[in-house]
Amino acid sequence: MQYWKRWSTSNWQNDLLYKFGLKYCEQIILEDPLMLNHNNIYWQKTIAKNMETNETIDMYLYNAYYDIRPSSGPVVVLLTVNKMGKLARFIKWSCLIWFDEIRSPVVVKATHYITLMENIKGFYHTQLITCPVPNELSTLVPQAISLQSTDNCKQMKINVLRVIFEPKLSINQQSVSKPSIGTCVKAFRYGAYDISVRLIEWLEMVRILGAGKVYFYVFGAMDNLRKVLKHYQQDGLVDWRPITLPGNQPNVEALYNLWAFKLQSRYWPIELVELNDCLYRNLYRHDFIAILDVDEIIMPNRVDNWHQLIQSIEKNLTYIERNKIAFYYSRHSHVCEVFQEKKRNSQPIPEYLYMMQHTFRSQPWISGNEKSFIKTTHVSAVHNHFPIKCYGNKRCNGLQFDLKDSILWHYRRNKTNPLDPKRKNRNFDCPVHDLIPWKYYDQLDSNVKKIIRKVFK
Repeated sequence: MQYWKRWSTSNWQNDLLYKFGLKYCEQIILEDPLMLNHNNIYWQKTIAKNMETNETIDMYLYNAYYDIRPSSGPVVVLLTVNKMGKLARFIKWSCLIWFDEIRSPVVVKATHYITLMENIKGFYHTQLITCPVPNELSTLVPQAISLQSTDNCKQMKINVLRVIFEPKLSINQQSVSKPSIGTCVKAFRYGAYDISVRLIEWLEMVRILGAGKVYFYVFGAMDNLRKVLKHYQQDGLVDWRPITLPGNQPNVEALYNLWAFKLQSRYWPIELVELNDCLYRNLYRHDFIAILDVDEIIMPNRVDNWHQLIQSIEKNLTYIERNKIAFYYSRHSHVCEVFQEKKRNSQPIPEYLYMMQHTFRSQPWISGNEKSFIKTTHVSAVHNHFPIKCYGNKRCNGLQFDLKDSILWHYRRNKTNPLDPKRKNRNFDCPVHDLIPWKYYDQLDSNVKKIIRKVFK
């Protein structure tokens, strides 16, 4: 809105575009944000057309981001959703890009179109569409962008997104010797049940471990959960924003979980919207992004926090080796809730310390469900567990933490009884009694108790 106000009241000209011979659309105006085709509050809808087949596609636009990492020059990346998945890549996408001090938008052709989790068919898919900034304007920061299915100015549809660019900020004034770590969490769908105390314990644990900031997206949440989020937002640990589903999907708090359960794996691609939004919003704030659910902890074994964990693996790598690696990951271990610790040092363990009560886990899985620390310098698209795309390489190279150094603890409600001898999945056996989490017991107990009193006083 601020850029639109500047644009609409300015006398900006197109001299710079004319000087460099760049293609631009003089007759296209920057549309009033109130006149755009909004969809479900946070989305814009535009109808794209394949000019060769006349096939139309409903595109839902979420956000756009300025990315200065590519060696070929800066780009703008658009985060979108549609039902056609990878078929939409056959459209010849173009972008209109607006800059400060220039009246008309520049026309550029999209260079990359990526559908995330395109192997899952039958529903909405998330895309990342990349439009390059012309080399002649690479010193200017784009302010707004429009996605088009043609480069013909007379056939273009009305849509426009603000371009998000947040240069590196100090999150917690930590020493430059420690890597800054942000934590992204997939969207909450907790409009029907309350995990507020569990959330406090989890947030205090990741704070102790070294999370500089935790980013949440919320479809639905009960009042107690919102109280917790608002407290930690004021505290500075949490940044959270509401989100909706695009298109004709149900946007009723009580139905989010039911909808996700009905779709099963077909729901997974839409979850990548908030995770990739979190990555791109924080490219310049953090050195690493950890993507975790609120029932997961990457647990350091031989050191005390995530900073030391990352440093312990990087100290054995050369500069060239480090530069080839896009993420470090921990193997997954399931925690059994049927086995519960009642006491520690002869003292009862409070109910609000769920993680401290559950210390029986499975052997680390051979593969599957790993969680990662992702380098923001390398990665261009993320999945719930690992990066999907990296700059400079088609494949993102990862390095596993030694099992003696770190394991992912997954405190997930048991789907099968680990005591049932007839079950087939042995990954949910929990023969390992591991008291590593107890090294954080005293600090965690003190912190959680204090926050519960503040939030629910």
